Amino acid sequence: MLSPATGDYIDSILFEPGFEDMTLNGDLVHVHLDENRLGIYCRPARRVLDCFYNPELEDLVVENLKGIVHVTGKVQLDASE
Repeated sequence: MLSPATGDYIDSILFEPGFEDMTLNGDLVHVHLDENRLGIYCRPARRVLDCFYNPELEDLVVENLKGIVHVTGKVQLDASE
């Protein structure tokens, strides 16, 4: 008989989240300049997604604090997409 922890471990090995290149659109809801991280509200997913950006793009992020943003990069996919 397997314990719940063993089952979780097996799931993590068999169903490891993948990464996919894609572009996401959403409303910019928060920016953490010290962590090079921003959050966009993605309407199709109905949740805020954390995005990490290259520090060289910080001026561009600050200039576009309002409105819809388009983020292109590697997205980590999971079971709760």
